[in-house]
Amino acid sequence: MATLFLHAGHPKTGSSYLQHVLRSNRDALAGNGIRYAIGNDAAIAPGATIANGNGAQLFDSRETFSVSLQGNRTADGLSLLYSSETIFGKFVTNNAAEYLEEVAQRHGYDRVKILIFIRNPISLFCSAWQQKIKAQGGTDIEFADVEENIRHGTRWIFFLESWLDRLERCPKVELTIRNYSIFADRVLEKFNDWLEIPAGTLDPTTLKRVNRSMSPAELHFMVAINRILGKTRLLSDPLCEKLTDLRPEAVTPPLEVQQRVWEHVESVISRINARIPEGSRYHCDIRAPEPRPAELHFSLEQIRVIAESLGNEILLSRRESVTRQDEIDRLNREIMNLAEMLELERKHR
Repeated sequence: MATLFLHAGHPKTGSSYLQHVLRSNRDALAGNGIRYAIGNDAAIAPGATIANGNGAQLFDSRETFSVSLQGNRTADGLSLLYSSETIFGKFVTNNAAEYLEEVAQRHGYDRVKILIFIRNPISLFCSAWQQKIKAQGGTDIEFADVEENIRHGTRWIFFLESWLDRLERCPKVELTIRNYSIFADRVLEKFNDWLEIPAGTLDPTTLKRVNRSMSPAELHFMVAINRILGKTRLLSDPLCEKLTDLRPEAVTPPLEVQQRVWEHVESVISRINARIPEGSRYHCDIRAPEPRPAELHFSLEQIRVIAESLGNEILLSRRESVTRQDEIDRLNREIMNLAEMLELERKHR
């Protein structure tokens, strides 16, 4: 019996790390009857690269889902595995519940298993707030826009309820929900169990994490850059990809902000918790904020990565400037030649 495995994230629950491990363990998975599908990350070499996994376009439509299953079908009937955070959003917005079981069965998958990791609300809120600064041009370093931050940082909790409602249309789908806040140190073990393969099959490689959180100094530096350049990943991606072992200090909002986050999600969490196993339910994770450092510091490694990223960008700009100037000079010469030709023609008339 071939199984279609769908790891749907959601965002901020270790997906980049899991996808790095899966890309590095294709052979081990195949040896246990599972193919890591060829998808959006096919050209990415093993390494700490932040990517969208192999299913970023899987549920763009019924057609893209069917085409991907057909293109990944193997003669030996391997089960098929997709992993992408975009599955979480697109499954609902593109009505995948209406065709998931029918299309999967038509392509030979008699069983569909879905895995979703959730994350406690304050932890999720803090991670989403950091992501806005890292990748979306955010400049709110002091949690000043509380209401907007709360809506942005907790939207996936509300979206999960929509997921559960949609999956009621797919009675044969086996849904597994695990709380990343509880299992963060064992996320690979839980993933291995979900795939129903022998313990230790997935080699965690030498990396402990991918797409780590940023340190207070990095966050303040990114905010300063964002205020000048707007949305940019000029520094955040290199710092988080190249210095994965750096363990930053926790950045926690004031207690009154945390309390407002909890009040915003308490009712939906109560409804969701009633629908998922007790061992994976949400918990209130309000905690005393860590004292803010009196001074901000960069390590030598951080300075090196920042210098390399900025230096390479400056060199690229210089080369482009020289190229543009060469083109301007060439056009000026052509204009001058054309003017001379026109003047000669005028004199011979």
